[in-house]
Amino acid sequence: MNKAIIGLASNRNNGDIILKHAITELMHDCISARFSECYRTIPIGTCSKRNYWNCTGIIETELDLNQLKKLYKTMEKQAGRMPDSNQTGDIPLDIDIVVWNSNIIRPYDWEQSYFQKGLNMISD
Repeated sequence: MNKAIIGLASNRNNGDIILKHAITELMHDCISARFSECYRTIPIGTCSKRNYWNCTGIIETELDLNQLKKLYKTMEKQAGRMPDSNQTGDIPLDIDIVVWNSNIIRPYDWEQSYFQKGLNMISD
């Protein structure tokens, strides 16, 4: 079994609904999962001027890292994410695996207040 800490984000007006739908979908591939509530943050390190909806989750899954990444990229695309979304600033859904089996694989995200806020909501 693998454990991941993930971050979800959307800068659409209905981003909280998008995130809740994504959580429901990704629960199908989890053995267990805990998620923070959805919360608003300002954009950091992006060309977007729109505020974000964020959520952090701790999941356990039988999927390996590559399978999980592929699943999340498919979910992003289904939500309307385009290859140029980072350049246009329109992020309907972003799902990042920040920690994989106790290894921080996205240190930049790990250090950000938008990620730590959600993690603090669900930490033991």
